[in-house]
Amino acid sequence: MSGTYREVPRLSKRILRVGRLELVLAIAMVCLTLLGTTTSANMVFVRGGYFNVGPRPAIRNQDFRDGVSSWTMESGYAYRSGGPYRTGPDNPYSLAVYGAPLVKVRQDLSAATLEQIKGNYVTFSFWFLSSNDIAKAQIAVYDAYYESICHCYIGGWNYYESPWTGASRESGSLAWANVVARGYVSSVASQAYVRIILDDRSPSPWVSSWLDDAAITLYDTATGGSAYGNAALTFNVWKVDDYPSNPLYRMAFVSVAMSGQGAGRYQIMWMQLRIEMEPQYDDCWWIFCTHKTSQDGTVTIQGVAEGNNRNIPANPQDQQKARETGLMVAGIGIGAVTGILTAPLGVGTSLAVGVAADAGTTFLLSWIGESSSGFDTTAYGGADYFTQVRWDYPQGGPCATAPKYVSRASGANDALWTYKPGVAGYRLKFAADIAWGDPRSAITRYGCPVPFLQYMGTTSLVGYIYP
Repeated sequence: MSGTYREVPRLSKRILRVGRLELVLAIAMVCLTLLGTTTSANMVFVRGGYFNVGPRPAIRNQDFRDGVSSWTMESGYAYRSGGPYRTGPDNPYSLAVYGAPLVKVRQDLSAATLEQIKGNYVTFSFWFLSSNDIAKAQIAVYDAYYESICHCYIGGWNYYESPWTGASRESGSLAWANVVARGYVSSVASQAYVRIILDDRSPSPWVSSWLDDAAITLYDTATGGSAYGNAALTFNVWKVDDYPSNPLYRMAFVSVAMSGQGAGRYQIMWMQLRIEMEPQYDDCWWIFCTHKTSQDGTVTIQGVAEGNNRNIPANPQDQQKARETGLMVAGIGIGAVTGILTAPLGVGTSLAVGVAADAGTTFLLSWIGESSSGFDTTAYGGADYFTQVRWDYPQGGPCATAPKYVSRASGANDALWTYKPGVAGYRLKFAADIAWGDPRSAITRYGCPVPFLQYMGTTSLVGYIYP
């Protein structure tokens, strides 16, 4: 899948054009480097308290059940197809597109969607199925700023694109390739649209593909690293709506993924991904303290996925579930696990574990990797204030087989957060920690050489969602 994107040269200027609150918070979240440990933080703001709800969907007709309704065919032809499809048996439709030399499908975002995504980084993604076509996602945002010198508004279009993504060569019903573009929508944006572009590589080009499940999410990425390795934390908000059984509460569908890549000989010792409800405080009696949260809400983990570059398997009973999470087909499709695979991990470095360039989902990660421990499916307000998943190496006995250390790995969760809106201080925190190790060896009392990793440092990444 595609996870990287090309940004126009004006990006540096747009980053400076944020609201005062966002700017103060961004300055407060600068990276710290201390004793081999690095920390970074980023955040997502849900404007107006809702996102992608029924009467105000972020993408209209996102599963193409109504054909090209709400979409504009800029070039090529299209019709609603009864198969193949990804959405499910309740809406067994996709959009069949064809034509030459290019097929372009565009949707102008509504004013309601634009208000919801302002001041945030966003993703635009879709899935396509084809035998040999390539596809690209594009986000276009128009910014207009008041210039006091001329007493007029000056603006321009900013374009964010994914790289060309090839059709998946994976056989079976999951042979859909995911295409993702990422960009920033400033607080002064006045127009925006998304575009799907398809091309054919053959000498006599003729595009013939199926499209399904277009989506916009709010997202952000925290990155950090040291001399031992680089890491990335990505989190997405897919939907925020009233809780059906109690309208006094809201529910947010989120996904969070972390990745690490060792530098040179350094390897990953362990990874930990936590989701925490804030604010938190210590409830103490004498010398005994319990860490609690005052938030009235819950966090429920709905999917877990893992993978690494050495193909270390564990928990075979969860492999299919994790694989489906990675393909964004678990449950209602809130997972974005594969989006972390090409998240930025430093200058000139990207993490593409098990995914060949321009191969769609052909070489998707062999889920699951390593062993998981400390998995708590649900965290409630009160003493149990967080839920976490930790990945580390299984312990071996004397003269045990040397472990296959991994230099690249990813882990992810899908989660449902329910909370009471309008309460100051409420937020959801994502915390990712990756420990780096230097390969060493020692001799046991049995005379066996035993390899081990010498701890060198930890990279810690933090992100927040503000309801």
